[in-house]
Amino acid sequence: MAVMRESWTDERLDDLNAKVDDGFQRADDRFAHIDERFDRVDRRFDEVERRIGEVDRRLDRFDQQFGLLDQRIDSVGKIMIFGFISMTGAILACFAALLPQV
Repeated sequence: MAVMRESWTDERLDDLNAKVDDGFQRADDRFAHIDERFDRVDRRFDEVERRIGEVDRRLDRFDQQFGLLDQRIDSVGKIMIFGFISMTGAILACFAALLPQV
């Protein structure tokens, strides 16, 4: 069984002080390592935000181009409808001209 000392010697206090200092130094080193990791994560996060902004700008350009394409398709549709109506009118006029005069 271990015998407890009632008094602390200077040598034992110095050993305890060294152990405490060593423990704090290791904790400081680990926190420095954690800070470095957070800095790397922050840099990566900034890069991701930059890339997302770039994708947003590209999508805005695509939206504009699709808007122009949609307008062109609408105008082609209108021209086709006008052409069908004109062709139908022309065909009806031809049939009317071929009918015997009453």
